[in-house]
Amino acid sequence: MKIITIIGTRPEIIKMSSLLPLFDKTFEHALVHTNQHYDYEMDKIMFEQLALREPDYRLHTSKKNPAVQLGDMICQISEILVAEKPDFVVVHGDTNSAMAGAIAANKLKIMIAHVESGCRSFDYRMPEEFNRTVTDHLSEILFAPDDVAVSNLKRENIQEKNIKLVGSTVFDYSNRNKEFANKKITEKLNLRENNFVVATLHRQESVDSPAILREILSALETVAGKIPIVFPVHPRTQKVIDNEKIKLGDNVIATRAIGYLDFLGLLQASRFVMTDSGGVQEEAAALNKPCLILRDVTEWSRLVDAGKNFIATTKKENITAHAEKLLNDAELDRIKRINYKSDEGATEKIMSILKTYS
Repeated sequence: MKIITIIGTRPEIIKMSSLLPLFDKTFEHALVHTNQHYDYEMDKIMFEQLALREPDYRLHTSKKNPAVQLGDMICQISEILVAEKPDFVVVHGDTNSAMAGAIAANKLKIMIAHVESGCRSFDYRMPEEFNRTVTDHLSEILFAPDDVAVSNLKRENIQEKNIKLVGSTVFDYSNRNKEFANKKITEKLNLRENNFVVATLHRQESVDSPAILREILSALETVAGKIPIVFPVHPRTQKVIDNEKIKLGDNVIATRAIGYLDFLGLLQASRFVMTDSGGVQEEAAALNKPCLILRDVTEWSRLVDAGKNFIATTKKENITAHAEKLLNDAELDRIKRINYKSDEGATEKIMSILKTYS
């Protein structure tokens, strides 16, 4: 069976890192990279650090605006699919790359397998919500990470036979990649284990509004007065900070975007995490690190329901109040002791299902 996988962002590379080598071994497999993320630290370095081979195709897509970018992707992916004639196109998550791959495959009547199907925040201010929903409704195989995702798909009248509950690959790739983590990054930044916080911000609804960004950054400064905060600044976020001339307090350790293995080293050694990233929310749970979600809603509601992650919103008073609780050792220990069912084995389940189509 011939498979083409389409990726384009750092989270997709990370989340597919347990599957891509198996695709190469098991199927006739081609890897397409849309270059949706194009910064070296956000993209190319990932293949090097995670011992993944280079893509077979790298697209040249516009960075002018999302609509033009999406059109470029669809056109170029379509040309590749016509030439390669795969049996399946595999896409992941909620990116422009995933939706572009699904649209191109659908128009050419090629079957689509969507990894991480059914996740919903129900916040349509997020471009990702449209991307993941459209991709789900174009797909023939929907690999759902949890019961909540399955329920969402059924409610949207997706055929039940197409929904496959497999769990999340986060536990598989976290186990695969943690051996590569740079544990010396804490020494480089003069940090002590369990005595600092990691924070990340990159989503459109968090960053593109200067008022919301200022509110979150003000909260980080307040929390950093009590515990050091390491803040690897995403290129998108840095652009707004520069344009708006936002000044970060001295207590926030702002760095340029860092490689994934550096980030993984920080995450493993941190006390807790503050993020608007869906992927980091999952990784925190996999590494048993409490996570404050810097958003009003999340597509990973099961982690909140389990008591491992917490919606801190984008309001300073809420963020600082949640952080204050996690500075208490007894509360931190209580959260870490919560018995959370992991999803190890999602990679093998996905492979077993795909093999049945050979």
